[in-house]
Amino acid sequence: SCELNVDDYAAIARYAGAELEYTVRLMNNEPQDAADLEEYCWGGADTQWGALRIARGYEQPYAINTWYIGNELAFQKNSPLKNAQAACEVSDRFVKAMRAVKPDIKTVVSTGIVPEWDREFIQIAKEINYCSQHDYLIDTYPVQTLETLLKAPLCATLPKLERARATLGEKPMLFDEWNSLWGSTGSGAGAMYAAGVGTMLIRNAHRLNLLGASYFCPINEGCIRVYPDHVLLAPDGEVLSRM
Repeated sequence: SCELNVDDYAAIARYAGAELEYTVRLMNNEPQDAADLEEYCWGGADTQWGALRIARGYEQPYAINTWYIGNELAFQKNSPLKNAQAACEVSDRFVKAMRAVKPDIKTVVSTGIVPEWDREFIQIAKEINYCSQHDYLIDTYPVQTLETLLKAPLCATLPKLERARATLGEKPMLFDEWNSLWGSTGSGAGAMYAAGVGTMLIRNAHRLNLLGASYFCPINEGCIRVYPDHVLLAPDGEVLSRM
């Protein structure tokens, strides 16, 4: 993130007891940039970038095992990643460079937006551990009421994940970005949707080969409201904390 460097991110995650994950940007970067970042996180004093981290006062490695390779690449049509084949080639090069630093990392490829694009990407890409899925209910229900939010987990969200499961074959899936709408500050109605989706995921995770789910976005767009002098859980944050 341009707003939070990796040192501060690691410190916050450790304070919260959260597992570190990281997304590498493919646009305006080279595979070696991602490999250098990974070495900065994992390397010891005998490596160039690990030594820099230690010199800055962070002796313990940042144990980032899961790396997201780009984000929503199907939307990058006016870029070098303009189609699934081009995106596959770039994604694979980044992963190979990163695995040269640490072979056992887990990588999440940027699927989950356009099913036809996903199908082609999965057939071509070689360096894949997990596939991501994104969903905002606003795309299915532009007008959201309490009734639609209550029925949506089973009537809209689950069917989309089932279609993705059919597209991805045997590849494990992560539902790594979801909410009722993008940019939500959290609400009682949104909390009902979050509870419904959480329950649906628990009941169907094994069948969907779903390894994890991440609510978007926790800070001032969902779970957590940050004020100048205090922090509160939004209604959806209260629900998810109890689940």
